[in-house]
Amino acid sequence: MKRYIINGNVCLQSKVKKVDIEINNNVISNIGVNIEKVEGAEIIDAKGLTVIPGIIDFHTHLEEKGQLFNQIDTYSSGSKLAILNGITTINAFIVQNFNQSLAQAITSVAAQAENNTYCDYRWHLTPTRFSDINFSDISRWIDKGFKTFKFYTTYKTANLYLSYDRINEIIRRLKKYEPQIIIHCEDETIMNQMYIKHDFHDLSNYTKIHSEEAELTAIEKIIQLCKSIQTPIHIAHVSSSDAIGQIELAKRDCPITCETTPHYIFLNENRLQKDNKAHYFLTPPLRSEECRNYMEIKTSMGYPEILCSNHKAYSDDIYKSFVNDYRSMPSGMPSLGVLFPLFYDLLVKKHEWDLPKLMKKLSFNPANMAQIYPKKGTIAVGSDADLVIFDPNGKPRTVTSSLAKQYNAWSDFTTNVEIKEVLLRGTTVVKNGKLVNEDKRIGQALCDTNI
Repeated sequence: MKRYIINGNVCLQSKVKKVDIEINNNVISNIGVNIEKVEGAEIIDAKGLTVIPGIIDFHTHLEEKGQLFNQIDTYSSGSKLAILNGITTINAFIVQNFNQSLAQAITSVAAQAENNTYCDYRWHLTPTRFSDINFSDISRWIDKGFKTFKFYTTYKTANLYLSYDRINEIIRRLKKYEPQIIIHCEDETIMNQMYIKHDFHDLSNYTKIHSEEAELTAIEKIIQLCKSIQTPIHIAHVSSSDAIGQIELAKRDCPITCETTPHYIFLNENRLQKDNKAHYFLTPPLRSEECRNYMEIKTSMGYPEILCSNHKAYSDDIYKSFVNDYRSMPSGMPSLGVLFPLFYDLLVKKHEWDLPKLMKKLSFNPANMAQIYPKKGTIAVGSDADLVIFDPNGKPRTVTSSLAKQYNAWSDFTTNVEIKEVLLRGTTVVKNGKLVNEDKRIGQALCDTNI
């Protein structure tokens, strides 16, 4: 049966307009002013509220197993928080371990998500084997919708590190498949030189090792690769304004883009000197207040193409065992529940962005880069009816960073953004800020995981 959303201020791709939305068979079938309604159809009255396309989190870590610690947010708990905060599609990660085939890595993670996810989902792949046979296998998975790949210029002990020459070779071999490449940029050589100079008892030393220089150097080298290869490369979780500046300059000569996350816009390294400091341990690390301020300025100028969460959550028990040796700590912070409300408050309310500009960073660009547009990422006829109805001036609340942790690292941030209703492929899954049915996990994979 058809459904209609009426009287809402609807965020279309270039403007906000009061129009009706017709939904039929999971997709948007019509958009217009006072469109004719089918008798007996369900009407959702969004008077006084705003309607946006479902948010697409381009960078989310869920249920991953690490060398020492496993993440505590499952596909169930992570996607629940996502959908409650207007995120209707998450992009998570599949990393091929040294003892796995790519098929084994994919089917293992797919089993974790299947029938356990409240929103739709897809994955970025990190292959770790690159023989001729492995490249043939990679191409097969590209045909199944795995079109984004993440590689690292660091993390040798985790078997993720690739030299710049190796990255160059891999991207050149993948280029014919028109992939989207994502790079974690920190220069291993610079960090190793700093590593031997510091003890491991002061978290501020970690920021000196994982320095702005290490990030910028790696980014500059990847920019040179991008100019040479001319294949789209996306720099993950940029933490410094100088790095964003170099990426912005390089866009004239090559298809390079970047993202940033709430951590580097709202937090600074002073958190590493306070109680619960281990909860603010991430890679790249939090920067100085001066750097944070410049990151806010660069973000307000529209430089990063994507705003995403880089969500990671670990058990409180892990942090309780912290004994002032940061080598024993997992890196990452939960932030799924932070992404939309804090960036809305900052960029729309404070910096006076129009709403379509924000949704370009949160929906359109992520969908385009993940190669799922126009199925996702926009309010348009033929697109999935992934829609969020919210009140920008609702009841004040504290943002929630994770449903699986006791300590909320964002507890001193509040928002008036109040999610009223979320539709996933035309079905209402959130109503008045709560799940309609806790037992109904209708999230679907946007990649084919069948062997």
